Parts: sequence; structure tokens; C-alpha cells
Amino acid sequence: RIIRLLRLVKLVRVFRASRIYQQWQNLIAVTFATQALLKFCVALFVVSHWLACAWGVIGVNIGDNLQCNDGVATFLPPDGGEIDHFGESWITRYYRSAAPERSPNDACDPWRVYCVALYWSVMTITSVGYGDVIA
Repeated sequence: RIIRLLRLVKLVRVFRASRIYQQWQNLIAVTFATQALLKFCVALFVVSHWLACAWGVIGVNIGDNLQCNDGVATFLPPDGGEIDHFGESWITRYYRSAAPERSPNDACDPWRVYCVALYWSVMTITSVGYGDVIA
């Protein structure tokens, strides 16, 4: 009987919380379309963040010919001395092609890598395309 009484108290709390939520919803007066758009934007941001983190981890772990020492990037050739594409990741390929707007040392900055990975994930999810990415 005591357990049933505690369940009843819990049910009353949930009911009271739902009434408070409805009062807030009426006070703010957000339409369902706005709520749906907000939920979509939050979901897009969360999924983009997760994909960017995963893409960054993949790029850092696969690119074994990139070494960062005190924020300075060193791109090492493979053991044979020739530069081939074995051991390269998207990070080494992106930062080795030294465009004027990015420094090769940006490959050692986690925020720069995250921003590039976030750009990739948003372009992939929204299917806008990679028109400005040159491989």
C-alpha cells in the first residue's frame, strides 16, 4: 500500500509538471510550425556535430604521416621516401595543398580541423554539394 501511495504522489507531480509546461507554452505562444523548425534545427546541429567529431577523429587517426610538434605541422613521407597516398587522410590532403587562405600548420589546430569537418558534415547532410572543395 505504501508503494501505491508513492506512485500516486509521483503521478500527481507529473500532472502538475505538465500543467506548468502548458502554462509556459501558452505564455510564450510558439506555433507548432516554429516548434517543428526549432526541433529540426537542433537535430541538424547535433547530428552535424557528431559527424564532424567522427570525421575529425578519423582524419587524425588515419593520417599517420602528419606530426604536430608545438603547433607546427610536419608532413612525413612514407618509409620509401616517395610521397604516395598511403597513410594520408583528408587532413593531410587538405592542408598539404597549400592554398593562400590556409596554413599547413592549421592541421595541428583542433578548432580548425573541427571547423573544416563541421563544414563537410553540414554539406553532406544538407546535400548542398562540395562545389568549392578542390581535391
